Formats: sequence, structure tokens, C-alpha cells
Amino acid sequence: MMKNNEIKILRLIITIIVTLGILLGGYNLYQEYMVKKPLAEKLLQVEAVNKVDIKKVNNIYTVQTHLDQVENIQKIYTDLDAIINDGIKGNYLLEIKDKRNRKLDKFFDDFQPALHQGLAQKEFLWLAQQLEQQGQSQDIKVRLLVDNKRIYLQLEDGNSYLYSIIEHTAGAEQETGGGRDN
Repeated sequence: MMKNNEIKILRLIITIIVTLGILLGGYNLYQEYMVKKPLAEKLLQVEAVNKVDIKKVNNIYTVQTHLDQVENIQKIYTDLDAIINDGIKGNYLLEIKDKRNRKLDKFFDDFQPALHQGLAQKEFLWLAQQLEQQGQSQDIKVRLLVDNKRIYLQLEDGNSYLYSIIEHTAGAEQETGGGRDN
């Protein structure tokens, strides 16, 4: 038979486990229905967004947006970034998923040296000229857009398209977008 003290300890342990379960369940419901779902609905209202995946790992949200072909990736990206910034209080990473093909991947890979040289020297006009020349020689439609924080690179080959968003403020170069949509 259990002693009175053992029964009290068992009740306390069960109460703690049930309380933790309720708190974790409530937190997960809050995250899903008060943060992720409303944010995804707002993002899906943006032109060309056809799918949104939101995950939270180590207090950082990763927001993947799958895009159709767009005319101006800079406008779409800044719209998405503003919506996420309003919806998430804390750190997040915005990932743009595009529809690449091998030709675009190879072009982007081959263009990396010129891209990093242009970024390092902040020679955006030179970079745009190099991009245009190489794009014409391979029959790829190119577009380079720049603001005070990022470079937005658009490559198009028929129904395939590649988007790359690269941070360039304060000498930092970090790719923040891109990926395959298989």
C-alpha cells in the first residue's frame, strides 16, 4: 500500500505534467491560429504568391513563399517583408521559392564572380551591364534591381525563372532568397 506522502507526491507530479501539457498545447494553438495562419492568409493575398510555409525553429521563423513568375521581384519581396515584419515580433527569414531550370542554375553559378566583384566594389551599373551582356548571349531575360539594402536578381528562361535576393548593406553579402520548387 502507498503511504499518504507517496500519494501526495504522485498527485503533484501528475498535476505538473497535466499543467505543462495544457500550457504547451495552448502555446502551440496560439502559434498556429494567432500567428502562422493569419500571416499565411495575408501573404497569399500578395500578387503571385501561390503557397506559403511557415516554421519556427529556435525562436526564428522561416517563411517560405512559392512565387509565380513576376514582373518586379523587388516590389513583391518588399511587400512580403513588410507583411511578415508586421505579423511576427522577433527574428524571421524570408525565403523565396522559384521555378529554376538547369540553364538558369548554370547561368547564375557562372555569374557568381562578377556578382561578388560588383557587390564588393559597389559597382551596380557595371554589374547590370555584365548581367545584360551575359544574358543576351545565352538568351536569358535578366533584370537587376537595387535598393539601399539588397540586390534583386531576376532571370527568366521561358516558363522557368530564378529569383535571388542578396543583402549588401554595410559590406555584408548574404543571399536571402532563392531555391527550387520541384
